[in-house]
Amino acid sequence: MVKIAKIECLQLRGPQFNAADCDGTVDTAVIRVTADNGVYGLGETDAPPNAIAALLEVPSAHIWSMSIRDLLLGENPLEVERPWDNSRSNVFGTKCTTARFIMAAVVSASCSCRR
Repeated sequence: MVKIAKIECLQLRGPQFNAADCDGTVDTAVIRVTADNGVYGLGETDAPPNAIAALLEVPSAHIWSMSIRDLLLGENPLEVERPWDNSRSNVFGTKCTTARFIMAAVVSASCSCRR
């Protein structure tokens, strides 16, 4: 069985921007999910990249406050429903939109791990 070995947030930003332009293409967060066989998938989320990266780095505190990364490492990336369901009950702050953005990008990246 293939397992998730690594989850990373790639923070992409344009070199120049004007905040007054209200341009949503200035920055983005790309989630890279790498399986233990070296295959990886990419998923993008339209949320502040620094917030997404920070939330991925939050350590687990206890069973009801699991880090998204800790919850997903070792899971089968091809079974995308299970991690999504687990995150709803075990990740602190899943009512937070940022956590939902991460999980949507992880699901997208996991789907692209298929060959």
